[in-house]
Amino acid sequence: MDPAPLLCADEIIRARYPKLRCFLVAKDARLVFERYYGGADAATAHDLRSATKSVTAAVAACAGLFGGGGSSGLETDQVGLDADDLSRDVPDGGRSGPGTSDCRNRRTKAPTLGELFADRLPRAASDALRETTTLQLLAMTSGLHWQTGQRLGERFVPRLHRSRDWVRFALRLPVDPQTRGKFVYRSVDSHLLSAAVAVRTGRPAAELAQEALFGPLGIAPPHWEADPQGVTAGHVGLALTGRDLAKLGWLHAAGGLWEGRRLLPAAYVRLALTPNGDGLPAFGCYGGHWWIARAGAGETVRCALGHGGQLVFVSPERRLVAVFAADPKVSRWKHPIALYEQYVLAADGPPPPP
Repeated sequence: MDPAPLLCADEIIRARYPKLRCFLVAKDARLVFERYYGGADAATAHDLRSATKSVTAAVAACAGLFGGGGSSGLETDQVGLDADDLSRDVPDGGRSGPGTSDCRNRRTKAPTLGELFADRLPRAASDALRETTTLQLLAMTSGLHWQTGQRLGERFVPRLHRSRDWVRFALRLPVDPQTRGKFVYRSVDSHLLSAAVAVRTGRPAAELAQEALFGPLGIAPPHWEADPQGVTAGHVGLALTGRDLAKLGWLHAAGGLWEGRRLLPAAYVRLALTPNGDGLPAFGCYGGHWWIARAGAGETVRCALGHGGQLVFVSPERRLVAVFAADPKVSRWKHPIALYEQYVLAADGPPPPP
């Protein structure tokens, strides 16, 4: 890579982005550029805010919640299911999961809220609520009643956090027919995914994440908040270093492989990084807990995004990842996508042929 554009971006960050705390670039699984600001360093753990959602989705994939039985036991050359197969029915009824010895080559359907939370749903729960699948939670098309502004402000999140039982709060939201099947940015969908991991595996999502993702990636057990019942927060509350984020970004850029070992089902990665919803004009289309935007030259850019400037940009076609982390305790912040478009992509050169 050409270092000149990256050094230029470093100067611009120092002059115009006072809240940014780190800027890292990885190419072909190697960290090629690393800068820290505002007293941060390589050991600084950054509050990811809503970028936590992208990690929650990956943990849910490891638990087999999107079909395929999870990544446990997959051989290094197995690419997983096709995206179209993720909801296909199979004889075992979707029971395969991490640690299941015969989960390979099984095609399991995505479970529903009615199956996962049969003992927690209200007696008057609608059929729509019972039939909501984990794939709908992943795409944020569940239709659960929610209000989100154009800048991702969520009116009901304070109510969720004040409630004594976050999962109970989520499962008692009515389903809006007019938004059912349409994208609405909704933090309760992410927390229900985390709760589904606990139901499916018998362990909190943070614990499964350490075994299935963080440990193999060489990431030390991070701080990850939980709700009053001990369910790992699915939408916020995770803190990771810039290098940790670069590893997670590269894992997605490489289709779920890490040093020859499959950690994530390939079909899940394709699903997560493919537009599935209209999204919002300021952030792009929505995939599976990842945003998909268009760079200035029309090139597709995927990113995990959190308030304040916590972003992991992934360009699988280029085998390229960039990480930005910032002070999240701000009401207004400057999106660093222009830095990625104008300088990181420029440092990498022309895009590869299709």
